[in-house]
Amino acid sequence: MCAYEFITGADLIICGDFNIPTFSNSVALDARSGAVNDFMSFANVTQKNTFKNANNRLLDLILSNVEYQLFLEDDSFVGVDEQHPPLLINVVLNTADRKHSNFESCGLRDWTFRRANFNLLYSMLAGVDWSFLEAYTDAEAACDAFYKVLNSVLSECVPAEYFPRRRCGRPPWITPKIIRYINFKNKYQKCYKKYHTDFYLINLEVCMSSLVKKQIRQSHRVYLTNIESSINNNTKECWSYIYSTRGSTRIPGIVHFGGETATELQTILNAFANYFSVVYARPTSGTCATPSPGSGHCFNMPMISESEILRYIKGLKDKEQVVRDLGVEFDGSLSFIPHIEATVKSTSKMLGFVIRNGKEFNSEALKRLYYRE
Repeated sequence: MCAYEFITGADLIICGDFNIPTFSNSVALDARSGAVNDFMSFANVTQKNTFKNANNRLLDLILSNVEYQLFLEDDSFVGVDEQHPPLLINVVLNTADRKHSNFESCGLRDWTFRRANFNLLYSMLAGVDWSFLEAYTDAEAACDAFYKVLNSVLSECVPAEYFPRRRCGRPPWITPKIIRYINFKNKYQKCYKKYHTDFYLINLEVCMSSLVKKQIRQSHRVYLTNIESSINNNTKECWSYIYSTRGSTRIPGIVHFGGETATELQTILNAFANYFSVVYARPTSGTCATPSPGSGHCFNMPMISESEILRYIKGLKDKEQVVRDLGVEFDGSLSFIPHIEATVKSTSKMLGFVIRNGKEFNSEALKRLYYRE
């Protein structure tokens, strides 16, 4: 029925080798010709090809509901097949009024049931009164009404995500233009194996093979350049790509805290902030080193000596890797103090990410503290 929506009121031209020697526009001599006649009546098309093959049979049918001119082509690229004479169709189609495509976007929108609220889903489905479907006499209208209610329930209980359509395992630098050239190359290769003509051989070896290789090299070079520039200029986008490839992020997908389970981003951040709120204290007189306007929380850190930091770092299994995870690289020309300062600064920024997104610590004082360079 979806195909019926596309062909209704549309300009159609259907060409092909139907291989029905007994076909006739008026009389159905067998089941296959009868099926074609039924489709022609359903789609409101007619068959106008009158050029028969060497056996006086009509195997190639042209079904259309628009006016066109049909000729028998004398000058063909390949040898003439006696069973299928070469045909030339001249047709004018008006596409100026078509503003929207009949097809949906190439992306896929799917429900994420692993994050669904099943208790609410079951209760809402159980509470739906489906008796309204009995009033419909048309099956298509009843199905539309059924899925409208079902999708509304799912949208309330199940999050939806948009997944871009993948390229069937092809490398990311293979563009649609290159795929089109590859298809042409495969077509010429098959035609040359079948007909052994110089026309396909020249296009295959001289044009298509070299052109495809050149396009792939250029596209791969541009792809590598974009990757390198994104690493240098936009590290956030680079990490986002890595996280999406690995299927993970810096924030866990589910957190259990205080007998509750959090799956939403804001709820996870709030639970994390509540758990670590014991290291913070409410601002009192003399607590903050620098007075600041407004109310908020203050971060209290006791004085830490270099010997204590050095002792804790020596206790780590992989000292350099742990510090590199914080974004600090060791430099032999620097002393111990700059390394520690850079490590502490990176650690506070990572903790500040949680603070800035948590409801308990979203205050003006902390914003000035963690956004300050």
